[in-house]
Amino acid sequence: MLVTATGRFNVALASNGAVATASTAHTCCGFSTIGAINGNNRGPWGNGEGWNDATPDSVPDWIQVDFAGSKTIDEIDVFSLHDDAYVQNTPTETQTFTLYGLLAFDVQYWNGSSWVTVPGGSVTGNNKVWRKFTFSAITTSKIRVWINQVPDSWSRVVEIQAFGVSSSGEKVQWLIPDHLGTPRIIVDQTGTLASVKRHDYLPFGEELFAPVGGRTAAQGYASGDAVRQQFTQKERDLETGLDYFEARYFASTQGRFTTVDPFAGSGRAPTPQSWNRYAYVLNNPLRLLDPTGLIDLETTEQERAKQVVKPLEDKVIEQRLTEIRMNATPLAPGEISKPTSVEVIKGEQIKLDNATVQTPTNEFDVQYGYMQTVALVVLDQRKNIIVSPDLNVTEFATPDKNSPDAKLLYEANRSETTNGVQIEQQPNGAFYDVQLRSLDPNRRLMDIKTNQDAVVKSGNTNLFMVQKNQVRMDDANRTITFTQGVSTPQKATIEK
Repeated sequence: MLVTATGRFNVALASNGAVATASTAHTCCGFSTIGAINGNNRGPWGNGEGWNDATPDSVPDWIQVDFAGSKTIDEIDVFSLHDDAYVQNTPTETQTFTLYGLLAFDVQYWNGSSWVTVPGGSVTGNNKVWRKFTFSAITTSKIRVWINQVPDSWSRVVEIQAFGVSSSGEKVQWLIPDHLGTPRIIVDQTGTLASVKRHDYLPFGEELFAPVGGRTAAQGYASGDAVRQQFTQKERDLETGLDYFEARYFASTQGRFTTVDPFAGSGRAPTPQSWNRYAYVLNNPLRLLDPTGLIDLETTEQERAKQVVKPLEDKVIEQRLTEIRMNATPLAPGEISKPTSVEVIKGEQIKLDNATVQTPTNEFDVQYGYMQTVALVVLDQRKNIIVSPDLNVTEFATPDKNSPDAKLLYEANRSETTNGVQIEQQPNGAFYDVQLRSLDPNRRLMDIKTNQDAVVKSGNTNLFMVQKNQVRMDDANRTITFTQGVSTPQKATIEK
């Protein structure tokens, strides 16, 4: 059962008539002001998502949202950019950033003659990705975010939201679905049968209204109830009649997608219907579901098919760590542990489909992509894994000179390298580096090659230089090729 509250709505949404402008706007890589009011606060960054200013190393900057007339609001939400920018992220109010967010800014509204900062809207020393501002209701025609300080050269905003209450007040609706998740009965907060609304559909999602098949408006078969979740709970565009299935749009009147499946690899030899690039769920819509526009699932499998990946519990890496421990020799009494070598362990190659990736500090969804975890351990003279609070690893990455795609991505991130990314040691003694790509079906597949170096230190003392690691990310095959470079030890000791 799905519950919706239709009285409260985002007046800063472009689809609700809002318009965004800014002090400047970078036009590279799909950035735009409308990207900050399109309803997507999860990213990934670029590709039409989010606003980026066009004047590096210069503040203040501002981004302004004009509503479709005067609106009464009591909440404004500002979403800045999380550290892993090119991976889709579901923000929380406790999530922090260090690289790209907004450090100091003012949230303001127009009172008819001047800009006024909302109560609590003057922020300094910020490290939160999502900042929510609630206040007594005000009526205004526009708001803006005035940015005073950022951690690097650019001002970036992922999404701005402003919530108000409709003139009819709160309106709670209970949506009762069928086995496909399609809402079939809608009950309002009164719970009376007189206010029940009903929806019936043909197998491929075309809706049936009164008087088809003896249905009547008195029974609740009438249009105009403003329920956005329709066939299999996907949102239907009222202007085109198309259903939004994330990777592409679906035409219920035709029973097919409007564009081809962007990934040719989804064709399966034993399943002829999978080679029909426009087909919806193998043309079996009463039994199967497609949550992303890319796959077909049994209705009873949708929830358990949610792929949960925990990179720090990689089985291949865990097996190798166990082997190292079993083959190591204990130190003699009084013997000092000396860092003698490092070992790099390549984890399992994982293709991500409707996946949740979980780390100790973060959790994010990847609809379609791939990943591989790489671990590094420091070994002493008797091949024991050294665990020490003084140990740290810092990673540096640069695009390969023969990889145009890598150069393009790094330039989009306004950076030549990812310098100084520090990796913390885990309790098992391993340092984990997660190589992950989240793919957008509407974007070109890429072949990305990078060179990676790592410095292993004890405090400020260099222990090892691990140089010339090569990483290739092949979107077409969803594979990662990690080629280990050369490790150079330096003299140092660590008490264990």
